[in-house]
Order: sequence, then structure tokens, then C-alpha cells
Amino acid sequence: MTKSKKTLNFQLTNKKRPAAWQLPIKNIMLEKKEGKKSLGKRKVEYIPGQPSIFKEDHDGDEEPQQVWFEDGILQVDSTDVALVEILNRHPWKNRVFEKVDHDLSAKKDINKMELRVKAYEQVSSKDPNEMKARGYVLLGAHVINLTDNQVEAQLKQLAMEDPEHVLTEMKNPDYVAKTVGALAVLRGVLVINPTNTAVSWSGGKNIISIAAGQDPIQKLGEFLAENNESAKITLQEIGERIKRSYEHKTDYTAENELKEVLGDEAPDDPKLPVQNNKSEDEAELQEAREDYENEYGNKVPNNKKNDIDWIKNKIAEKSQQ
Repeated sequence: MTKSKKTLNFQLTNKKRPAAWQLPIKNIMLEKKEGKKSLGKRKVEYIPGQPSIFKEDHDGDEEPQQVWFEDGILQVDSTDVALVEILNRHPWKNRVFEKVDHDLSAKKDINKMELRVKAYEQVSSKDPNEMKARGYVLLGAHVINLTDNQVEAQLKQLAMEDPEHVLTEMKNPDYVAKTVGALAVLRGVLVINPTNTAVSWSGGKNIISIAAGQDPIQKLGEFLAENNESAKITLQEIGERIKRSYEHKTDYTAENELKEVLGDEAPDDPKLPVQNNKSEDEAELQEAREDYENEYGNKVPNNKKNDIDWIKNKIAEKSQQ
């Protein structure tokens, strides 16, 4: 019974692969052994059918053959022991070319996908400000001028294309501090002055001064990441104020906004009739807001966030598209 042949595959490691690439053999020297004894390095040549790869072992008039990769790939019969040995012992193996291990490749693909999923989850957030804060740290200060959808798209694209970079950056000691600092600025807890030379509390008290040309968020993150009492207290206070800013936003309504601007002269909102069961109506309104955000990727406009009929109509329009 004839034993089935096995094909071994080798490929160039460079993604830019020429139509034809010649494996250098003529000037290659490899160690020759006789049992366990080393005979030193000897010249190598490839003659099909010969068991030895060394020129000194080849008698007769057979000419050595060249070996070519086509489109970056070389397929070798496993019974061609000389060529298999040359490829496996060649000094350029795993530098310029590599043996293709499909199971190992599959494992690498799995690991890559797992990293992508992890990075994707790490950069994601339902809150646009949190997403933008992460974007500020991972992508750069330009995200401040982008829409929420643009920031989310760029962050998730980065997570898919370079998950190792995302996860490595997130492990940096100052990542959390920089992200908290960026979020505090976005939430209005902290203020960067117009010349980018100081970061202060919203009330006006200065936290740190920034040298001209330096990134305020970067320097704020470095300060907050310091292992001293001042940095710890400041970071804790920032966290508390961020938390309060979210609580304030949740409870803030269109009626509150009118009263803030017009005082006692603010009219009652005719779109908000008095309900006997207020908690049920608020739950329905909140659910509608969340459905709108899921459909459009943005929160309901402030002047419409209490108009449940308008919200439901917009959701219905989106669903029909």
C-alpha cells in the first residue's frame, strides 16, 4: 500500500509578497555532524533526490537546483528530505519565511478575536461623555471636536484593528487618572482655561498649572496618578463631583430649565399633564428615552425629552426605515 504524501507549506512573512522570490542557498553554510560529533560548517546545495544537503556529499554531474516561492508560498513534498532540512535549518526561517502551521494559525486567530472582543468591550460605554473621555486618552485631543457617533466609531475601529495597543494603554498606571480627568472636563466639573495653561474647579480654584504647549489632560492625569495625599484627595473629590453631576442630570427636566431662565414667570408645560400614577409614567418615559438612544445613538434633545409622543413617533420612523 502506497503511503500518502504530505505537503508542507512555507510562506514569506512580509505582507508584501513578490510574484517570485528565490530562497538563497548557494552561499549558506550549516553545521554538519557525524553522530554527535560536529564536523564544522559546510557548504549547502539542493539536489532533488539526494538525502544530504551538503555539497561535499554530492557525487556526479547533477546540478543544484534553485528554490522559488511563488506569490509568497512554497509547497514542499514531505518526502523531499533535503529541501525540508534546508528550509527548517535555514538562517532566514522565522525571519523572512516561516512554516505554515494551520492549527497554530487558527489558535492565533482565536487569540486575536478574543483580544478584539475584550478591547471592544473596554472602550464601549452607553454614556457619550465616558466614551469621549476614553477617546481623548486613546485617540487624542481632537475627539473633543467630533460627534458622539464619530468618537464611538473611531474607538471601536481602533479596538478591532489594534486591540493590543488599546489593552496595553488601559493598563498604564495613569490611564484611569487621565480618563477621569477628561470626563471631569466634559462633565463641567473641571475647567481648562482658554490658553490651556491651567486646570481648575468649576468654581474657579486652581488645581494645576500647565506649561505652554503641554496637553492639559495629560498633565492632569500625571498629577492625579501621583502617589501622594494631595493627588488622592483631588481624585476622590473629582469622582464625587462627577457622580453628583450625573445625579443632577437625571433629575433635571425641561420645567427646571425654564424656571432657571425665567424664574417664577416660567409657564407650566402643556405637554406634561398631571398624572395620578407618576412613577409608572416616568418609567415609561425613561424606557422611551432609552429606546430612542439605542435607535439613534444619541440622547433625546432637551426640548423633547419629556414629550413621550414625539419620542415614540421618532422611534417608529426609525424602525420603518
